[in-house]
Amino acid sequence: MEYISLNINDYNFNDFIDLIESKTSKRIYYSDSLGIFKRISINSDSIPIIEALQIALDGTNLFVSPWHNSYVILDEPLPLANNVFNNQNKQLAMEETSLLTDSEKRYLEGRRANVVKTIVVGNKNSKTIGKARVIGRITDGETGQSLIGATLFIEDTKTGTSSDMNGNFKINLSPGFHNVEFSSLGYKTKKYQLNVYSDDKIDIQLESSSFALEEAVIKGDK
Repeated sequence: MEYISLNINDYNFNDFIDLIESKTSKRIYYSDSLGIFKRISINSDSIPIIEALQIALDGTNLFVSPWHNSYVILDEPLPLANNVFNNQNKQLAMEETSLLTDSEKRYLEGRRANVVKTIVVGNKNSKTIGKARVIGRITDGETGQSLIGATLFIEDTKTGTSSDMNGNFKINLSPGFHNVEFSSLGYKTKKYQLNVYSDDKIDIQLESSSFALEEAVIKGDK
């Protein structure tokens, strides 16, 4: 069990997670779609990381569960999570953790705290064999003008593509979760998570870096 020293007052959730990750070897995975807006104050010279996370989530109807050497925050606890957390036998803990279902592992893979938004690509009920074909168009969020040469970079595979003269792009991705970075010269670089299930089209609108806007706007067409 890993402990942490915390002396924080009125922290927002993202800053709280960043602090834990900077001071420990743990990663905390969650989706921004959970909408965690609670302010957090914890003062302790030594508190278990999971206990600090539970305090932060108190009153939110969310759960924190151990997952391998990290923690994941979901709207329901992972199976076996409590057993894994309390088990002092590392080998048995690894065996129990490995019993997570494929769907649970698929959900967790690629989750990152700094992903801004999630785009669902394709049909969740699809039984896609092989890679899914993802096409789309990247445009200026204000004018609607096509962005030529805008890039799409897949962080987990270190691959990517760029948009053509009409702002269109296409890429083949394996079903699952992919952290993606969209960028274009003169525009704000943004990171998103693509939850890929099957072939689909997505439209991306980026905001000019000259405007003080916080996020790019995303539209997914099914």
